[in-house]
Amino acid sequence: MLDILVTGGKIYDGTGAPPVRADLGITGDKIQLLSTSADPASAGRVIDATGKAVCPGFINILSHSYYSILTDPRSLGELAQGVTTEIFGEGSSMGPLTPAMADLERADGDDVQWLRLSEYLHYAEQRGIRPRRWPKARSASARR
Repeated sequence: MLDILVTGGKIYDGTGAPPVRADLGITGDKIQLLSTSADPASAGRVIDATGKAVCPGFINILSHSYYSILTDPRSLGELAQGVTTEIFGEGSSMGPLTPAMADLERADGDDVQWLRLSEYLHYAEQRGIRPRRWPKARSASARR
């Protein structure tokens, strides 16, 4: 039995190929079925995707969610747009920071309790942040 059956959507596979109208079955965290005539009785939950796109999660390669995810660990703003992976740190990152840089962030009202990127990641993890965020150190930090 399938956990979830997504029916009637246009399935985009991420390769650039044209979409196909089909049903997609999921068990656990794996796609188990791709069919044009799946039986809704074969699934615990059925999602009608008629008129909608069904596709892999998008990657935001220029995310600026480093503070917002601290207050919204699920990152619902990104998820609602189909983004499942974020890469942040272009132009600004959470580390490495000098003490003066951390003071500037605090002056803007941010609760900065770290100097190193690893300390930020630990701080974020304690707040329930999921691991699909990939930081990089900004070039401005490396030059200081």
